[in-house]
Amino acid sequence: MRDTFAWGNDPAYKVGDGSGDVRWRSDPYHKPSWYMWLHSLRWLGHGIIAARTGDRKAMTHTMAIIHDWVRDNPYPWKSDVGAWESTMHRTNVLICARQAVLSGLHIRKLGRTVEPRHGREHRDVRRRLHSRPGGPGRTAPSTG
Repeated sequence: MRDTFAWGNDPAYKVGDGSGDVRWRSDPYHKPSWYMWLHSLRWLGHGIIAARTGDRKAMTHTMAIIHDWVRDNPYPWKSDVGAWESTMHRTNVLICARQAVLSGLHIRKLGRTVEPRHGREHRDVRRRLHSRPGGPGRTAPSTG
């Protein structure tokens, strides 16, 4: 969890502070390909594999880097060729990270999520939950 990135023949470079806060504008070797692969997030592969096996420390750190990328690189990315060109690769990494978290936490099925901005749908779901026998999050006692 050193927040280092290595690509090609160049030596590894410390791009972050070790807590997942990465300097996304780093380009120590002045190579567009190095910069693009940094933004691809593919260098998080070992952390994703460890997260999939249940390593909570790796999961937390890997997700911190992903969240940092999202915070520090708001859409649209057209002004930042490294972020823009690596979108396909980053998408694959995000899908793998999602699955690793689910596997690492032993989650088999995701529940339905309702965005708060959908007021009516949210109210309807809450009404259905509260109208079930036993109320929300509880099951009705068995009758036989």
